[in-house]
Amino acid sequence: MSWVRLVIVANEVEAETIGGLLQTEGIDSVQRFTDVGAGAGDATGSGGPREVLVAPEDLDRAQELLGTDASV
Repeated sequence: MSWVRLVIVANEVEAETIGGLLQTEGIDSVQRFTDVGAGAGDATGSGGPREVLVAPEDLDRAQELLGTDASV
């Protein structure tokens, strides 16, 4: 399956929270480390930024749920 980026969040906890919300709406997602903002979490040990990915056909609905807009 191909995935597209929905959002980048600060850490794994935020990514898991979003993943849970998406799952309750029947939208599959995955998360992974991202190099956007590389080094930003080095001092905190927070694990670093994560990106949440969804299937292309679910992107619009997932953006609605999160109140995000990819055009911004």
